[in-house]
Amino acid sequence: MKKIGSSIMVIVLIAAITTTGVMGKSSSLNNYKCKTMSVSGNYSKDISKNSYKKIISSYKQLEKVKKYVKKNYNYSKKYLKKLNKYNKKFFKKNALIFVTENVDVNAKTYTMSSLEKKDDKLLINIDRRNTLKEGQYTTEEIQYCANTYFISVKNLSIKKTKKIKVVYNDVESDNNMQETTK
Repeated sequence: MKKIGSSIMVIVLIAAITTTGVMGKSSSLNNYKCKTMSVSGNYSKDISKNSYKKIISSYKQLEKVKKYVKKNYNYSKKYLKKLNKYNKKFFKKNALIFVTENVDVNAKTYTMSSLEKKDDKLLINIDRRNTLKEGQYTTEEIQYCANTYFISVKNLSIKKTKKIKVVYNDVESDNNMQETTK
């Protein structure tokens, strides 16, 4: 019986060492929910090209983000309506990843494909598809869209995460993908 117990302890120890060694690599997070919202309009020099990325792990942090959104966002009521759905109970076990990216939507669609954790970074993978058929062209007027992602995750799955990086994967019609980052 002692041999079985010590064998199990050795296996558990090896598993713990192996798991610790994997932390430097990218690991996919499967337990998340993503809601999206888009606000579109014509491009102007007044529109910020910067994105806003925030890991919100408490209700107090959410209140700060709401103030920022109210002050800096066009159509802030739409954003606040979504953010108001998250309450103190939600933040006991969960965190909210709030990301807004201003993107060109001329004949393009954007879909979140996965969420990964790599070291202290959270990678949000977005598939970007060109919807033009062969022989079609876009207008010269640039249509912009503020794509916003509301991603809820368990607090433990993003522990020690400090940065958010959005990675765009250009998806061609023949399923060839090219990666670009922002």
